[in-house]
Amino acid sequence: MRRGYAGPPTPSVQCLTHPEIGETVLVSGATDGVGSIAVQLLKAAGARVIATAASQEERDFVTALGADETIDHRGGRATAGQGKRGGLDAALHFAGDGAAVAALLRSSGRLASTLGFSAEHGGRDDVTVTSIMANPVTATLNRLATAVADHTLRVPIQRTYALADVPQAF
Repeated sequence: MRRGYAGPPTPSVQCLTHPEIGETVLVSGATDGVGSIAVQLLKAAGARVIATAASQEERDFVTALGADETIDHRGGRATAGQGKRGGLDAALHFAGDGAAVAALLRSSGRLASTLGFSAEHGGRDDVTVTSIMANPVTATLNRLATAVADHTLRVPIQRTYALADVPQAF
């Protein structure tokens, strides 16, 4: 299971999709660092969260974070509802095929991507696509730190290293 950087793009991406209570949001790349944080933030905002996860370990992981449903995204098999076209209100694109993710959105759906995916790539003019990059501003970092400190946000730690073993971490 891959769990990488869990930094500042997450609250920004979440805000770009503007989840309403009860809306269905797909997190493609939910088992990575940023995706795992996004699952929790979306759930806290009242969204119904569908998370991509391939193995049973990954499904258990994202479910424990709050995902309502998981889908296997390998080989283009993601289907939202499992995600029928027109089923998703929004999607966060942290991994996988952006066009396949966009295809699962309803008309007027929203997609935010950290992978440079744009509306032109998706071939759909009836959805809003926003490509974003990390912007570690103080307010964002403070919001994340506060959420971790008050235990409303869990930062998954896959393993730890002694200082002498730090080179092995990379």
